[in-house]
Amino acid sequence: MRGQGRFFLVVLVFFCVFLLMLILSIGAALLNGGLQNAGPNTNNVSVNGTLEIYFLNVSQGDSEFIRQGNATMLVDCGQQDQGKRIAADLTGLGIFNIDYLVMTHTDFDHIGGCAEILKDFNVRNVVVDGQQRDTAVYKNTIAALGNRSAGVAHMGDVIALGGARLKVVHANAGSSDPNQNSIVMKLSFGNFTALLDADCDSDCEQSLLSEDISAEVLKVPHHGSAYGSSAGFLQKVSPSLAIIEVGKNDYGHPSNGTLERLAASGARIMRTDLDGTIVLSTDGGVPSVSGGGRADAIANGEEFIYRSQLPDGPWDKTAFFMGPNYYGPSELTAGFAMGALEKYSRPG
Repeated sequence: MRGQGRFFLVVLVFFCVFLLMLILSIGAALLNGGLQNAGPNTNNVSVNGTLEIYFLNVSQGDSEFIRQGNATMLVDCGQQDQGKRIAADLTGLGIFNIDYLVMTHTDFDHIGGCAEILKDFNVRNVVVDGQQRDTAVYKNTIAALGNRSAGVAHMGDVIALGGARLKVVHANAGSSDPNQNSIVMKLSFGNFTALLDADCDSDCEQSLLSEDISAEVLKVPHHGSAYGSSAGFLQKVSPSLAIIEVGKNDYGHPSNGTLERLAASGARIMRTDLDGTIVLSTDGGVPSVSGGGRADAIANGEEFIYRSQLPDGPWDKTAFFMGPNYYGPSELTAGFAMGALEKYSRPG
């Protein structure tokens, strides 16, 4: 009897161990299945509040102001003479503190106005590309930092801005060309995404093709330069809206070729020289977009003449915005792409 009791005890122990292992294996399978099924759900990402992006009209230069809840970021500051204008725009929005000032690279039309911003606002964090320049604008900006320390952006860095996330998808590449060292960030908020591309063209743009850069909104690289926005890049991003920050310039920005590629991609095109400051607002879904309109564009001296008959008709010598007919931004963009419009500076 004692032997049988031991036998049954051993059987019972083995049975319990087997049952426990079975339960654990089933639980693990269910857990693993749950994790696999709980991957990124791009259709149901819950966020609170509203994200706002202001693509500021700073003539020939870049500046974007981002706000999510009480968290704020300013990306670039245009040329030096635009610093006071940006400061006025921000104070008009009730902004006196800036959580992050990101200077994407050291060109004068991106950092020129930052000295004014550093002087006028409580800037809590400064992010730079790490390149040093022997230029008056760069030295003036560094001097304005005072006792503040600046962090250098690296690939893969993520900045939390309220419920929004900005991931660095390109950082300083050690190039002698500042544009190729641009900090490029992909912004995500709920299901909404935007690619803030600074002046990243040529080699910089090529390196982005290996990154996750698909985005609903594209801040067009380098003011619409002919050296950026390749067909392959636009196919990878697949934007619904392309925003060009540009003003009067002698560089040919935006190039007709870039405008044609943007139009062929199916993206809606907006431009700060035509639409003024462009404001985007989203709760994490499809954004609403508005522009300051032609009055804001005219304030920066943008005027055009229109060719009445395509493609070889005579030029109407009346400044375009002052003429009897007003053509909307999409028609202007199409007109440029077809060679129907050209910049015109009114004498005097």
